[in-house]
Amino acid sequence: MYCDLREANPMEEKKAPSVEVKISADDMFRFNLYHVYTHPNGWLTILIGVIAIVVGFTTYGSVTSGYTLMYFVLGTLLIAYQPFMLHSASKKQVEGSEVLSKPLTYTFLDEGIQIHTELEERYEDAQEETEAEAKEANEQLTAEEANGQVTAEEADADAVEGKDTQAESGTSAVLKWNQVYKAVKNRKQLLVYSGRASAYILPIDQLGDQEGAVEEVLREKLAKFRRKGF
Repeated sequence: MYCDLREANPMEEKKAPSVEVKISADDMFRFNLYHVYTHPNGWLTILIGVIAIVVGFTTYGSVTSGYTLMYFVLGTLLIAYQPFMLHSASKKQVEGSEVLSKPLTYTFLDEGIQIHTELEERYEDAQEETEAEAKEANEQLTAEEANGQVTAEEADADAVEGKDTQAESGTSAVLKWNQVYKAVKNRKQLLVYSGRASAYILPIDQLGDQEGAVEEVLREKLAKFRRKGF
């Protein structure tokens, strides 16, 4: 009886988990809030705002009302103004991005995370049309060359141009596992960081039944110090 003693690759035995997500302004706002308020500068801003409001209460009636009002205004601005600005910036960021306006598909492969967008599909469709046009042009050039209408050098140059166009065909991007800075899970989002301040946002409510499979892959591929929350 034949028995294959080679060690099986777990990622080859089971289908790689894949999820499609659509990022909203609220999703971006949650990410920006998390990013700002999990860093020292964010907490320092809140602390100064709280101190200003406390000073406003303690100086009430003991100094001129102008100073008291100034402390209250300063504290309110420091605590409330930054989230307001982040919400506005998040909305503009999503509305102004052609990539974020379309669903994103994340496939967790053995070599990394493949990120695919509908924009790539549109590009590839357009590329196929371009290649078909180039092929038709080359066939026409061949016929014209046979009739003595163009030189062989001209035909070769056009053929090379068509080849260059084909070489530019778009493919899905793959974020290698050694390029993942860290992965963080909170109550609303799974964040896959590609740098200190940039991350791919995967809303938990859009992961569906793939949530457990995605986390399993991340645990397998990322060291414990590069994971938080799961």
